[in-house]
Amino acid sequence: IERDHEELKNKLTEFEDYKSVSLKDIERDHEELKNKLTEFEDYKSVSLKDIEKRQKDLNRAIEKRQKEHQIRLQEHQIRLQAHDLQISKEHQIRLQEHQIRLQAHDLQISKDMELIESQTVNIQREASNIKKSKKYIKELLLINDHLQKKQDIQSNNLNIRKIIKYRIKKLFIKLNIYDLYFLLRYQKINPIKKLKKINLPPEKILYDQLSENIKKVCDQINFKELKQVTIIIPVYGKWDYTIRCLDSLYKIKTKYNFEVIIMDDNSKSLPPDVIMQNSNKDNKNIVYYKNNKNLGFIKNCNKGSELANGKYIVFLNNDTHVFEDWLDELIMTFDKKDDVGIVGSKIIYENQKLQEAGGIIWNDGTGMNFGKGDIQSHPRYNYIKEVDYVSGCSLAIKKSLFIETGKFDDDLQVAYYEDAAKCFQIRDQGYKVIYQPKSVLVHYEGVTNGKDTTSGIKSYQEVNRSIFKKKYLSNRKHSYYDYQKYKNEKNIRLANEIYKKERILIIDNCIPTPDLDEGSLYMWNLIKFLKNDSNLVKFIPAEELHEARSNYFENMRQIGVECAALPHYSSVKNFIIEHKDVFTKAIITRVNNCDNYINIVRKYNKSIKIIFNTIDLHHLREMRQAKIEDNKSIKSQAEYMKKIEMNCIEKSDVTVVVSEEEKSYLITEGIDKNKIEVLPLLREANNFDIAPYDERENKIIFIGNFNHQPNVDGINYFLENIYPYVSTKLKSFKNIEIELEIIGSNMPAELQKKIKDSKLNVTYRGYVKNLNNILSKAKLSIAPLRYGAGLKGKIISSFENGLPVLGSKVAFEGISIDSLTKNTELIVENEDEYFLSISKLLFDKDEWNNISKKLKNIVTKNYSVKSNTSKIQKIIY
Repeated sequence: IERDHEELKNKLTEFEDYKSVSLKDIERDHEELKNKLTEFEDYKSVSLKDIEKRQKDLNRAIEKRQKEHQIRLQEHQIRLQAHDLQISKEHQIRLQEHQIRLQAHDLQISKDMELIESQTVNIQREASNIKKSKKYIKELLLINDHLQKKQDIQSNNLNIRKIIKYRIKKLFIKLNIYDLYFLLRYQKINPIKKLKKINLPPEKILYDQLSENIKKVCDQINFKELKQVTIIIPVYGKWDYTIRCLDSLYKIKTKYNFEVIIMDDNSKSLPPDVIMQNSNKDNKNIVYYKNNKNLGFIKNCNKGSELANGKYIVFLNNDTHVFEDWLDELIMTFDKKDDVGIVGSKIIYENQKLQEAGGIIWNDGTGMNFGKGDIQSHPRYNYIKEVDYVSGCSLAIKKSLFIETGKFDDDLQVAYYEDAAKCFQIRDQGYKVIYQPKSVLVHYEGVTNGKDTTSGIKSYQEVNRSIFKKKYLSNRKHSYYDYQKYKNEKNIRLANEIYKKERILIIDNCIPTPDLDEGSLYMWNLIKFLKNDSNLVKFIPAEELHEARSNYFENMRQIGVECAALPHYSSVKNFIIEHKDVFTKAIITRVNNCDNYINIVRKYNKSIKIIFNTIDLHHLREMRQAKIEDNKSIKSQAEYMKKIEMNCIEKSDVTVVVSEEEKSYLITEGIDKNKIEVLPLLREANNFDIAPYDERENKIIFIGNFNHQPNVDGINYFLENIYPYVSTKLKSFKNIEIELEIIGSNMPAELQKKIKDSKLNVTYRGYVKNLNNILSKAKLSIAPLRYGAGLKGKIISSFENGLPVLGSKVAFEGISIDSLTKNTELIVENEDEYFLSISKLLFDKDEWNNISKKLKNIVTKNYSVKSNTSKIQKIIY
């Protein structure tokens, strides 16, 4: 205990020593903190005094500026009063002069009227004497005789023309050049509307019309509530062109609210009264702003952007005339993709010839207006595409992007190259410059700045080219693509559109109609992927060059694909020859096209990779049909088709089939497996919700285009052998009435009559624009195909909507359904199997839900474009 006590005393002593040292440290730290606090209080005092001084200086500066502003305001009011006084005096003088002229005019008119009345009396007297004469009556009889003969000749000519047309049509069909007959017969080939010649009224009438149109537009829109578009029109004199530009602008119909800012770069001449009377008012969407000094075109535009209130800015030259849809097509292009930075228009001359369809910048900095002087309706100028630059004559950009990227480049002098520089700036930020051919306007070239590059503002074109080249081309790496485009004629076709990867030619029978048939939807989704993956894509509809379904051609053009069309390309061969050595890859779809054109494609593109896209194996489908129908003629045709199809596969570098079953079949036929790739039907990702069981009707759906013979045979077989038995049995056992709804175009008349005459509950809808609305209301879909090949789009479409499908083994070929259910047979062939599966799925809610929730995942996993990206890239690249 004593030892422990001694140790505790020692520890206590140590603790007291440590405590003493710690207290001293704390006191020292406290003293340091007090010193720092004192220093901070001193600094705070000095800072507050400095802030007070700066505040006083700022207040004095504000007061000084307010006084200067008041003085300027007073000066401006005095100038306005003087201006109004001058205008009032001039107006009174003009009114008096006008009244004097009117009085003189009325006096002259009265004299002329007296003279005309006396002459009229004399003429009537002479005419009466002539009609009574024998010579007049004789000539009248002679004229009537000639007219009768003329009518007889015209009637004979009409009959002869009908006979000639009929014989020509027969001859052309016999020679298999029916497209040429279509061209000669209908002539109106291209869907591009022919623009009417611009006929402008006299100046006084034009001013009145413009005021009325401005008022009408202002009454219809409220720009303050929804600020969408600001149209900036830079002006330096030339008010007659500005008025005509405004006249065209206020006549177009648009879904966008817009304001117009007229940026007057300190013109020497005053603007017309119609502008002053209709601008700078609360109820007007037109603003007139005049600079205090001449800034030059570039700075004038930049100043205008500071005044803009819209989400989008559109720069529009004053020497232009815009057409209907000009504004809507410009602005709607921004909605197509998030990376659209600038959109430009198709610019034409007054004589309807093309002035520009996007621009090219060569490696020396010179620019080229693509298509200048050519026919503006040519397909190569009428599809949307990414380009080097678009003209500032009609250029749309988001205001935020324009401001963030420093407006138009101030390093450039006065005018020229500001549009190209801006396009290069925003491209370096990851945005695209897009040419939109559906936005059309006339540009009276040379009105604003002349055409002589050695004098005036036009002389800055060469000055700014040097600045542009040094800043944007020389010794500078661009992340987006290689700008070294060497200036020569051969490069124009390849230089007018920006792409990163391949130059792809696609040949198919017709233009894709994705809302009508599965093959078209397959091609449509594939083409969209190739465009989105930065490829140059051109399309030949081998049997539809006449462009009869112009809306589908326009759909293709609006995703960036040039489509061959008459009369600009007379044939498939003509298109291929005109694009000699352009393409690196070719996708030839369907066996008939591959057989007809593979040699031509290879001849004019020596190093091209040819991909034969079968859609389905035609000969396999025909062989199955021959077996079902026991038809020797079809069997013979199938054997002949097999030889052609196998020959096409041998000649192609890659053959694409839609299922592993077809690939296995080709391998057993001796085709090298390394030449065969599988790419199934493609679907875009859909985010719509699947309708639950309780929201659906007891309805069965069949989908199919009846130009496809397996669909005609399949639904005929179902109506004759399956549906009467199933519907009768369900009614007798369950007292349930079911409805069969058939969807699809081109059903034969005899089949429609059979449905109409039958007593079954069947409805034929024909073409349906929104298929998902129909599929989301039914409980079952059927695919009773007895023969066919490839994958069946009707099944994939049903799966997308969570709709269970019952069908034959042929229908489900290539589609894995083993994991869906073990309780219900989905592959059914006869009436009893159909009855059991239909009654199970219609009335077993749990079983229906169990299958339905798995179906959309099958589509996403196996048939979405995203899940097949690597397959597409392997096939193409």
